[in-house]
Amino acid sequence: KTTLQNSPQSNILQEAEQATPGLFITGKGIMGAGAGPLSSGKISMRGLMSSSNSSTQVLIDGVPMMMGLFGHPLTDAIEQTNVDRIEVLRGPSSLQYGGSALAGAINFISLNPAPNTQNMMAATQWGSCGTVKRSFSASLGKEKYFLQAGYSHNATDGFRDNSAFTNDDYFFRFGVNITKHIQRVISIYRSNATTNDPGSIDAPSLNTTHVQRTLASYRLTNNYQKLKSALTLYYQEGINHFSDGWNSKDYMGGGRLEEQFYIFKGNSILAGAEARWYGGKGSPVGFPTSTLNDIWIRQTEQGAFVVLQQKAGEQLSLNAGLRTDHHSLFGYTTSPSLGATYSLGKSTSVRGLFSRGFRNPTIGELYYFPIANITLKTEKAGNFELGVSSRLLSDRISVDLTLFSTTASDLIFTVPAPAGSVPPVKNLNAKKVSNNGLELSTKLLIGDMNDNPDANDKDKQADNGTFSTARFSVNYMYLQQNETPLPFSPKHKLNIQLQSSVRKLLINLEYQYISGMYTDFTAITKSNYSMMDLALIYPLMRRIQLKVTGNNLFDEKYQIMKGYPMPGRILMG
Repeated sequence: KTTLQNSPQSNILQEAEQATPGLFITGKGIMGAGAGPLSSGKISMRGLMSSSNSSTQVLIDGVPMMMGLFGHPLTDAIEQTNVDRIEVLRGPSSLQYGGSALAGAINFISLNPAPNTQNMMAATQWGSCGTVKRSFSASLGKEKYFLQAGYSHNATDGFRDNSAFTNDDYFFRFGVNITKHIQRVISIYRSNATTNDPGSIDAPSLNTTHVQRTLASYRLTNNYQKLKSALTLYYQEGINHFSDGWNSKDYMGGGRLEEQFYIFKGNSILAGAEARWYGGKGSPVGFPTSTLNDIWIRQTEQGAFVVLQQKAGEQLSLNAGLRTDHHSLFGYTTSPSLGATYSLGKSTSVRGLFSRGFRNPTIGELYYFPIANITLKTEKAGNFELGVSSRLLSDRISVDLTLFSTTASDLIFTVPAPAGSVPPVKNLNAKKVSNNGLELSTKLLIGDMNDNPDANDKDKQADNGTFSTARFSVNYMYLQQNETPLPFSPKHKLNIQLQSSVRKLLINLEYQYISGMYTDFTAITKSNYSMMDLALIYPLMRRIQLKVTGNNLFDEKYQIMKGYPMPGRILMG
């Protein structure tokens, strides 16, 4: 959480991208992704993505945050003030999360207040282009329960004409410790976002979207020495209005039950099942006389999984998993996974992993608009990787290197249809992918810096005129797309971060270099650019900090999505 608060990035997904090799997320403005085919926030994981942006599962505390009709995550609806940490799974993750985890998964984990604590936080930032960020949150932690609530407002006039954005997020969480080992948590999130899209510079055309999202979840957990279990129930719905006339309502409900057993030393078994139902209605779907205008369409999925982990001696650890999912339209799909880790001493280990993933076509791809195609098949992907991790000098230096090979088939894209077809373009299982790559992550700690320092210790350090020295990290990805080049998947992605302090002033400098990335689905236009971002944080007094950020400090001119120039230098304070 401290790392996220000290970041110069304006969006929590951007910080996740900066810290994760293999992950790239598109943008086209100061803030706000919007919704629909022109939206940004498209996610590429190891060069694998889809035109519907539904290949990577995005979750909040294990609950999928996705649109019921089109299957894509709604990144503007992710509440950012209470995120404790972010877990990123690179490569097919259907064993863990079923469909929509074809390429991987991103899980945002909330922070639960510690017992006997009271916290209140308020923050306000102003900056370039009429940009404003305000947030307020409060929490109360007791031995038997906790309460949390918060509100955030993000808005900008945009750096282009007709590119304004505004978003209001609310959250409420209530947790009860039923016993020492059993806890239940109720969470409610609500988001209202309005995005103005000015169109590409070659074809300007204002399109306004308003998206309202509500998510409620219930989670019951127990944590005994040899038995851990969790039951999660959730429901979410959305109301979407587009200035081009499109209006829709969507929903998703579901539940997940999992049990982890520790039968004997070195062994664990995780077994579970989950179900989800989703759908919605919208109009116009492309034809004024269509029988699907404002007609509810529903689909269901059920899945069961088991994961075995076994230590063989002190050095070797094996894991194997299998999951079977059933879709109301596409039937059964099986997702296996097999891995091993071997320790070379106390500080170094090598690992291998094989996994498979899938994605079923969305309701939108099957039924909506003239490009729809009811004959679409399930997308499938496989991944094999080898890695080595090492920690040196009392964990002050860490290195992680991964070599991966990813293949995928029957990927759904909107492409020219066979000759004579009407319309001339259609959703087809048109592409397959064969990617090889390398991911490298390194970290160097200098002095006594702790990755998760206690807040009271930081206050004492600030009072004494110093923070806790420095952290230097580098992550890099090399991606070779051998078969079909997909957009928003850089060949080279380099991120460097330096976080240090000069007496009370904390300095966080982030650099990103992108090379060989296609910016359109036709894979014609490439983009190369480098960015420098900076955050300066100074404690004015014990509980008050001043934060100043600068993004794109050298005013780089570049595009991530073709026709949408990215903002120049943006300053906030």
